[in-house]
Amino acid sequence: MYIVVSRNRFIGVYDSFGDALKALLEAGGGVIYRGEIVVKLSSEEVLEITGILAEKMEPIEAPVVKKHAEKEEKIAIVLDQMYKGFFTSILAREFPNTEIHEIVGRGLSKPLKVENIIKQPAQDDFDVLNIIEKLSKEGYYVIFFTGDKRLAAQASLLEDIDVIYAPPSEFTGKEALAKYMIEEVRKRIASRE
Repeated sequence: MYIVVSRNRFIGVYDSFGDALKALLEAGGGVIYRGEIVVKLSSEEVLEITGILAEKMEPIEAPVVKKHAEKEEKIAIVLDQMYKGFFTSILAREFPNTEIHEIVGRGLSKPLKVENIIKQPAQDDFDVLNIIEKLSKEGYYVIFFTGDKRLAAQASLLEDIDVIYAPPSEFTGKEALAKYMIEEVRKRIASRE
């Protein structure tokens, strides 16, 4: 058996050297490889060998390998107005590959992005719900922190949004609340892997 390759392109397989040489000349040059049969087995012989190998081999468990998605899941942490400033910067530092959306209320006419922090203008709860719903529809897994019980209830009705009701008054200080937020985000991200 002869294999003809020209300019790193497979031309064909030929039974005779003469046919391979003709193909090589027609291609304008290249290489002829001679292939030799190493083993030729009938279907009965394959079954017999498979049986022999199965008897001799001990079963092993295949290692579990996590499949990596072609793209990592997009995550957005959205902070209601009461968490402006300190909490935004802490979460941005702890989760540098995650978008942190800070609801800023009035004062901005459009979103403002600085690194992984996006300041989002919202005049009322309706605007806040629209922001988190839009992020969800854009394929983000949304983690929404609010201390407003009514807003938390409304947001929990939206799809693929994790709502965390955490009124600042229920924590001993802003550091304790920041630590709680970090733990909640880590826990929720880990539960999706």
